[in-house]
Amino acid sequence: MLLAALVVGALSLGSVSVLASTAPTATDGAVAPVDDSLGTGVTWQPQSNETDPTLVTEFDRVKTRIELLENSSASVTVTYRYLRSDNASATEWEDIRANVSASPGSYLAGERARWNDTVAAGQNATGREMGVSDFAIRTEEGMTPQAYGDVIVTFRWASFAQVEPKWIGAGDALSRFALEDRATLRIQWPDGYVLQDASPDPDDTDRRTVVGWHGEETDFLEDEPWIEVIHEGAPPETAGAAPDTSRSIVPFAVVGLTIVLLGVAVAWWFRRADADRRTDPDADQPAVPADEPSVAPSPDLMSNEERVLSLLRSNGGRMKQQTVVAELDWTEAKTSQVVGDLRDGGAVEVFRLGRENVLAVPDHEPGSAVDAETDVGGPATDDGEDAG
Repeated sequence: MLLAALVVGALSLGSVSVLASTAPTATDGAVAPVDDSLGTGVTWQPQSNETDPTLVTEFDRVKTRIELLENSSASVTVTYRYLRSDNASATEWEDIRANVSASPGSYLAGERARWNDTVAAGQNATGREMGVSDFAIRTEEGMTPQAYGDVIVTFRWASFAQVEPKWIGAGDALSRFALEDRATLRIQWPDGYVLQDASPDPDDTDRRTVVGWHGEETDFLEDEPWIEVIHEGAPPETAGAAPDTSRSIVPFAVVGLTIVLLGVAVAWWFRRADADRRTDPDADQPAVPADEPSVAPSPDLMSNEERVLSLLRSNGGRMKQQTVVAELDWTEAKTSQVVGDLRDGGAVEVFRLGRENVLAVPDHEPGSAVDAETDVGGPATDDGEDAG
């Protein structure tokens, strides 16, 4: 019996030794991701296999890059940069690099703690169930434009963006994100999408790939930052709106209605001309009544662009975009996409009135309800109209 007990004890110790030897290890430049999902409203606590959190500090600049994905999640990359401009700063960087290499789990715990409040606040502000996962950390060095060292942290943020068919809106999850001095935020969208709206005005932008803001130049207000992107070539009824089954026959219906109206007008003209000849043989042709009402097609036979133009003209040629949303009972995404197509085609002009977009037909004469509120005129620049 004593021999059996000794054998069992030895096997147990051997098992503990094997488990300990197979725990994830890290080297300079990579860390195995761990399960670190953030629960609803739950404050992060260090896991049992982690040391106390250690924060990355004393960096010269920090850049946060958020890459939007079509499944509503985002890949986040945070780069802490240390400039190696002299012997002292080079030595400081070597110490940081060695510490990260020796205790990557501790630094990852610090990053999760740093982002916990931001993600929890985003979940509360949006109502979307969020989580962060796949944390990893590495270090890199470079010489351009000057010697530097980077501590790079990456992770995945679930439910970061609003996603509808061929439309992505993002930024509402950053309600607690503070853009401080020496900090940069960049938001990048998937290939095939183009920027539709951005607020506040970006400090730097490649409108086809990314927008960015710098803490020295921009302070985020409430509901900022915010961007909207749409898929290139997307029809206006995308972005979550119900498909318009009549759209495919609209061109034929418009042509048919035009022919019918033309036939009616020709018949009327001949009848009127014949009546005038009977009463006045010297009359060449009857005068067309100046107040003859025009016949507008039914909204069911009009394209989305025609409906917006018709609404603008019936309201003096100028309206706020939010009023168009309410009048046509469309989503904001659908309205933004239709307005963007009209703007690109030169059919409407868009400018800013306070924090709202105002639409105007190019030949608009002042006198609408919007004109009564402001005397701001003229179309906005590309940056202005995309400032959401």
